[in-house]
Amino acid sequence: MRRIPSVFAVTVLLVCRDQQKTVAARTTDSVSLGPAMAALISVDRPTVVGVFAASQAFVDSNDVAEVLADYEHYVDGVVKELETHGVHVKLSSDSTIRWRDSLGVHTLVVPDTNRILYLFLLPSGHDTTLREGVAQSDQLLSVARDFFHLPIRSY
Repeated sequence: MRRIPSVFAVTVLLVCRDQQKTVAARTTDSVSLGPAMAALISVDRPTVVGVFAASQAFVDSNDVAEVLADYEHYVDGVVKELETHGVHVKLSSDSTIRWRDSLGVHTLVVPDTNRILYLFLLPSGHDTTLREGVAQSDQLLSVARDFFHLPIRSY
């Protein structure tokens, strides 16, 4: 697996500085950067979407580099475990997230009050969201275990 923190960090910081939207989607082996329109995520298996959508106000009021480093550290800590259990992991820096499941296309606009969140999505249309800012690895795995009914050990 190729690590992407520097590419993702540069993308987020450039997006914030220039106030332009860019999407960063991560799979196990590549990074895909796209234009301003939110990419449509196909949910054909359990999927976790980590969102770090830093607005200019967020950049101006926080230590973005430290928050981004924490976000990446904890997400990197769960990707392999989740993918081992068939969960697709995507990361986005877009403030609008779009996905398609068996019920159709859905859109979530990330609220200005919390620009970091995690979506847990099932092909059946069920979803849950963590909106508490940067989540630690054990919290992410716990929600994934309970929501996706995975045999993941407790931390």
